[in-house]
Amino acid sequence: MARHATLKWGDEITLPVSLANVIQERKGKVSFKTLHDKDLSPIKQHKFCVECGEEVTKDNSISGFEVSKGVMVTVTEEEKESTKSPSEPVLVIHKWIEPLDPVWFDTSYWLVPNEMYAANYANFAAAAEKAGLWGFGSSKVWGEHPFVIRPDNGVLIYTTLHSQPEFNLAARPTPSSSLNERLVEFIAEEINAWSDTLDETDLLVTEDVLMKDLIQSKLDGYEFVKPEQIEIPVPTLDLEAAIERARAKRLSAKKRTRKVAA
Repeated sequence: MARHATLKWGDEITLPVSLANVIQERKGKVSFKTLHDKDLSPIKQHKFCVECGEEVTKDNSISGFEVSKGVMVTVTEEEKESTKSPSEPVLVIHKWIEPLDPVWFDTSYWLVPNEMYAANYANFAAAAEKAGLWGFGSSKVWGEHPFVIRPDNGVLIYTTLHSQPEFNLAARPTPSSSLNERLVEFIAEEINAWSDTLDETDLLVTEDVLMKDLIQSKLDGYEFVKPEQIEIPVPTLDLEAAIERARAKRLSAKKRTRKVAA
């Protein structure tokens, strides 16, 4: 369901918008229920105290934070709620920045314009796209998050960002300073030769399709044929020779395609 909000920049510019999910819950994903194998009835899970063995429910449980081994600080639901910022459906742009690395992206929403202000929205989106900058701010919609407003072909996208503590910079590999420029150029040419448009079928999840085939085959009484497993390839030692072979195969396939077409 779309949520109404207001995009605000400075003291004068406000645009009423609605937030709509860019990514829906994955359609086509097969989900299972856990059943008792004797009578195929759904099972119910219970929680038990590891110390006394007593069953624990929501009514007799509490949140705890372990500050050191075996030392807990308990926090009630009311106390947790008191630390949360009130939800304010206002997206305040604090500054305009250069486009960010997508690794910071968390969740994206379409900013859908209010019909009465569609012209203002369109001009604002076009101006942001022409400037080549993104709006940056912090909002309290569905919890407090830093965000960016990204223009994209006449529309605006609201994207929440991961916070600094979430970013695992220590795991980032160190770039190598020893490069073979001739080899880099050669590989880049081959990469460009493989460039193509992205098709909707490219984004299908193979496991979802195969799982549906498995279930359908069981319903129809047929044996499900397990697909061949992809072997783990041997690491490439001579990269230049490998690119040469890949290029030769590509050009050979291209020649065969031309002969068939003729």
